[in-house]
Amino acid sequence: RRESSRSRPATAISRAVRDQEAEPCSQAHSLPLQLQSLAQSPTYAHSSRTDSTMQPINSITSHYFAFSADNVDTDQIIPARFLKVTDKEGLGALAFHDRRYAADGSPDPAFAINAPAAAGAEILVAGHNFGCGSSREHAPWALLGAGVRAVISSGFADIFRNNALKNGLLPVTVPPAILRR
Repeated sequence: RRESSRSRPATAISRAVRDQEAEPCSQAHSLPLQLQSLAQSPTYAHSSRTDSTMQPINSITSHYFAFSADNVDTDQIIPARFLKVTDKEGLGALAFHDRRYAADGSPDPAFAINAPAAAGAEILVAGHNFGCGSSREHAPWALLGAGVRAVISSGFADIFRNNALKNGLLPVTVPPAILRR
C-alpha cells in the first residue's frame, strides 16, 4: 500500500529542500536551510545528547556543511576501533575521525566539519549512498554527538537510514540534481 506524502514526514521534508533556493555546496554555508515536517510523528524525533527522551522534529533551521563524497560508509563515519563502547557519550568528537584529524591528532582545516563556518551546523549535506557498509548504530550516535540533526543525501543505505530514524537523526532523501545545486 502506498502512503501519501502528507503522511510521510521525510517525503515532505525532501519536497521542502527541493523547493528551496540554495547555493552550491562546497564547504560550510551560512545560508539557513529550513526543514519542516507536515506531520508530527515520534518516529522522526531528535534525541538530545543529555536527555534520552526523543522529541518530535517539527522543523530544523540551521546552516549546513557539505561532505559531498559518495559511498561514505559507516567506518568512515565512526572507525571500527572506536566501537568498543556501548554508551553514546563522547562519540561526537570521533565522527569522521580519520578524515577530520591529521596524523598528529590536530584538526584538518581542509575537512568541512572543521571549517569555522561549520560551527553549530545541524545539517550535513552528504554525497550519494551515505552510511553504506556494515551495520553500526554508533554511526548515527557519532553524528548526533557532533551536533548533526539531519543528513541530506540522494540515497542512504537502508540499515543506516533505519538506525538514524531509530536514534533521532533525520535522513532526508532528495533527487541527485537537487543535491548537486
